[in-house]
Amino acid sequence: MDYNVRVKCAGGVLALAAVVGLSVVTSAVVASRAYEQRGRQAAARNDEIGVRGSARQRITSDLAVWTIRIRGDGADLKGAYEKLEVAAARVEEFLTRSGFGAEEVALSAIDTSVHYKQDERGNDTPEIVGYGLDRVFTVTSRRVEAVASASTEVTTLIKENVRVISARPAYYCTKLAEMRLSIAGEAARDARARAEEVAGKSGCRLGPVRELRTGPIQVTEPNSMEVSGSGSYETGTIEKDISVTVTATYGIGA
Repeated sequence: MDYNVRVKCAGGVLALAAVVGLSVVTSAVVASRAYEQRGRQAAARNDEIGVRGSARQRITSDLAVWTIRIRGDGADLKGAYEKLEVAAARVEEFLTRSGFGAEEVALSAIDTSVHYKQDERGNDTPEIVGYGLDRVFTVTSRRVEAVASASTEVTTLIKENVRVISARPAYYCTKLAEMRLSIAGEAARDARARAEEVAGKSGCRLGPVRELRTGPIQVTEPNSMEVSGSGSYETGTIEKDISVTVTATYGIGA
């Protein structure tokens, strides 16, 4: 009786041991396969090359926006308005003489400011001592060179006692949206060429692209190396450089 019990117990232990042993072996196989799979995935991820390509083009602005502020001051509104009218007439004459048509020139409404007498501390008092009237001419033209030339000459009206303040013209390229696609394609081709060169010298075969990211478009002064993380658009020069960077990841094989 005792023997049989021991045999059964022993058999149960052996059976349990066999099950445990099989489970351990099975777990080891599964773990080994999972490890191998992760290894293959990691290796696949590591079988890649990352490169950066870039492209730059010189472009010419085809639209200019230029503002000219005129001002008339006087002890009363009538006197200020008369001076403003003289200034407006002289600027209109100047723009016409410079070749700008009515469709290229817009004139804003009058902006009125009040001048108050100041006390000994420089603070305004309720007493009105004069008025100032302002208007703004806005020239919008595709003749960018004409705008550039006129903007340097309009201040000669100051010699005639005409109060003019000429802002620096802003120059734009209206075809920038089309150029973005073209230059991004050039940057992608540059990235591919770099990847092929590196892979070839490393004895590898370049595979398909896995990831492609295009950076923001940079519009800068000619030959400028300044960039902005959100992109840039320089408007102070007629000639500009447009550039973009592309980051690409390719698979590689033996």
